[in-house]
Amino acid sequence: MKIAIAGNGICGITAARFISENSPGAKITIFTDEEYNYYPRPLLDRLLAETMDLNRLFPYNDEWYRKRGIEVSLKNKVLDIDLASKKLKTEKDGVRDFDRVLLTTGASPFVPPIEGIKSREVFTYRNIADVLRIRSFARGKKRAVVIGGGLLGLETAKALTDRGLKVTIVEHNSRLLPRQLDEEGGGILKSRIEKSNIEVVLQVTCDRIMTEGAKTCLLSKEIGKLEADLFIVSAGVRSNIELAKSCGIGIEKGILVDKFMRTSCDNIYAAGDCAEFNGMVYGIIPAAIDQGLAAASNIIDKPFEYKGTTFQATLKVMGIDLTSIGVVNPEGDGYETVCRKDANRGIYRKCVIKDGRLVGAIVLGEKDGVAGLTRIIKDGITVSGNKDALLDGEAALTEAFQKRSA
Repeated sequence: MKIAIAGNGICGITAARFISENSPGAKITIFTDEEYNYYPRPLLDRLLAETMDLNRLFPYNDEWYRKRGIEVSLKNKVLDIDLASKKLKTEKDGVRDFDRVLLTTGASPFVPPIEGIKSREVFTYRNIADVLRIRSFARGKKRAVVIGGGLLGLETAKALTDRGLKVTIVEHNSRLLPRQLDEEGGGILKSRIEKSNIEVVLQVTCDRIMTEGAKTCLLSKEIGKLEADLFIVSAGVRSNIELAKSCGIGIEKGILVDKFMRTSCDNIYAAGDCAEFNGMVYGIIPAAIDQGLAAASNIIDKPFEYKGTTFQATLKVMGIDLTSIGVVNPEGDGYETVCRKDANRGIYRKCVIKDGRLVGAIVLGEKDGVAGLTRIIKDGITVSGNKDALLDGEAALTEAFQKRSA
């Protein structure tokens, strides 16, 4: 079986590895428009800060791919898919035959329609090439503005600070990390970040970027004029659906897939940041891995139903531990929350309960208890009899809920 994978991120490489291990006779080819083999995107901030060399970014060498029978065709984007003849048209080497195709085309940075956004001082940040361009431009510069206070924006701000730049984060929302935190947690995180000599400005709309003499400025009715040497736009991403659209494959926000990760066209699957399942484009690494495994299994005729992925982020934001699981900003009736806050120490815990079960949690500033909360959510353990224990560490969670889960 000839299997073509369009895209070389975590989703594509996960699928390729699974297929190679479970269908040894399959011929797997990964097509990517990048000039590099797979690398973990979360490490790009280290490349930007120059605390990691480029050659250390790649987890797999050529021998790893060779042993698994995985061909990687670099700088060779898939341009078209002829569904009837089962042929791919590629950028570099013309036409390739296929039996099944997996689209893992990922997502691209969203660039808001701000006047002046295409100035030479303005950059987006998604791949190695972007980082190398920013690094080159940033040498000798003193001030930077990061537009967007999501996870990537915060990581970018930290990397630029590590390079010696004075950084301001500008966020249109009322809090940082709006997907992962609530207002209380966002406030605590903001305070801790500002102690790292990074300025944070919230509820700001960027109206224009303009050059005045030798200075480039961001203009906003909320804060007036903000000067900087470079600007990084980190305003979210949009699914790469152009290839699917041109081939007549069903799309909305992403490429529409069913529970087997099949698209609207026979023998074409999609997964990861480009895929939309039950109205949801997840845009998180755990979902990309889950979907890549599900798609790979179904491609080699081992039926597997994808049932969704619980939103979970466990990470360090500028050295600050943060875990966000499930529903953290509930909407509608029937939810109950319990919280514990220590603003002086920068610690915040919040648990969201519905119908007697834990459905979401925030743990900011520490890690103790994260494993237990994750297990309680995953196993659907009833917590209504001992809610206060949810705000304690691992030992208290084990004592309160271990017997109940047995």
